[in-house]
Amino acid sequence: MSPGLKNVLQRVGTAAALLPPIVWLLLGGGWPAAILISAATAVATFEFFRLAVGPLSIHTSFPLGVATLLPVLPHAAPASATGLALALIIASSVWAWGSFVLKGDVEQGARQAPSIVQGVVFCALGPFALVALRETPGGQAWLLAVIAATFGNDAAAFFGGKALGRHKLAPTVSPGKSWEGVFSGAVGSIAAATGAHFIWPEVLGWLDVAAIAVIASSLGPMGDLMKSLLKRAHQVKDAGHLLPGHGGMLDRVDALVVNAPAVWVWVSWLR
Repeated sequence: MSPGLKNVLQRVGTAAALLPPIVWLLLGGGWPAAILISAATAVATFEFFRLAVGPLSIHTSFPLGVATLLPVLPHAAPASATGLALALIIASSVWAWGSFVLKGDVEQGARQAPSIVQGVVFCALGPFALVALRETPGGQAWLLAVIAATFGNDAAAFFGGKALGRHKLAPTVSPGKSWEGVFSGAVGSIAAATGAHFIWPEVLGWLDVAAIAVIASSLGPMGDLMKSLLKRAHQVKDAGHLLPGHGGMLDRVDALVVNAPAVWVWVSWLR
């Protein structure tokens, strides 16, 4: 069996095994969904820190705790979740910079503290938005629509790029990605968002379908490339090895963490 075919079979097998229980928990909402998303955030943030900063240390311990806590806030304290999240992100920033200042480690602090703060924002803001979406009226529809559009984009881009890819998108950052894959991913996002509309027509209008599809087709690939840039800088293929065929948790949620906040903004303030 060729390595490429083996990877495809691993991707499909992992998705088939994990998606049903995950979707069931997310549809149920409440604490089980919040805890599931929080656990995924903790793993993704740990992988980010391990790549960008190094082994877990006093500098990253509190920010990792903040990232883990953020996704449960919209369920635990919905009225004050946004303010608490902002306060905790600021606190993690002060901790990241201050821990290096107290050690007098100028060069390492100037290099690593921004990465620690970015890790919290990149890895935890999206999961926070996912739980916030689940807590809104029609939350099942919004949550599953953004997840379906994101993964629909990812799957279509992967297979479309494999079959049709000729023109490289960002060869120095992610050599495997192509413009053909981007356009294939857009088709996947549109199909997934449209499917969500037909499941929940009373929640998702056609304008919502268009917004979700545009977000997943444009911001999602950027999230993937942002993570690829980090991996390329540190010369690793995957952020982790937790999910066979997919790499680490960060490899799996890189597009979702940028799509979810944008959809949350759409639902909360723009529609």
